[in-house]
Amino acid sequence: MMKKVLPLLFGVLLSACALNPTDSQYHAQKEDQNGRKLMTGDRAKPNYDRMYNHFDDPENTNQNPNFISLTDGSENNRADVRKAVQVVEKYTNYEAGSVWMNGADMWITVHARNRLSNEQRQKDQARLQQLLTKAIPTYRVHVRIHD
Repeated sequence: MMKKVLPLLFGVLLSACALNPTDSQYHAQKEDQNGRKLMTGDRAKPNYDRMYNHFDDPENTNQNPNFISLTDGSENNRADVRKAVQVVEKYTNYEAGSVWMNGADMWITVHARNRLSNEQRQKDQARLQQLLTKAIPTYRVHVRIHD
């Protein structure tokens, strides 16, 4: 009789020592009803912002090394195009035109505001090519200057 009652009493004793789910420390980190405010220690933080949910900037979505990008590097391509346009507009008096990439080649069309002599065009083209190669070394840069 004692062999049957002792395990039963032991089970009741163990179940009585379980966590109390209504305890505030048990729910130390939970979200509110709408899931917008993080509840920590019964204090709401309404401006809690999860940085990993910023999908408006594509370069921030690929921060996880386990994330498989399905866009075949388009985020990096956009960043390289922006960098090329910034270099043209910052270091020259020219206006950036189209930027095309084909494998390891980057073709940048630049529009001159004034007519240029052939000598000046070649000089500026070499300077721009050097600046862009320094800014974006992963591509073979080709510059075209149009009047």
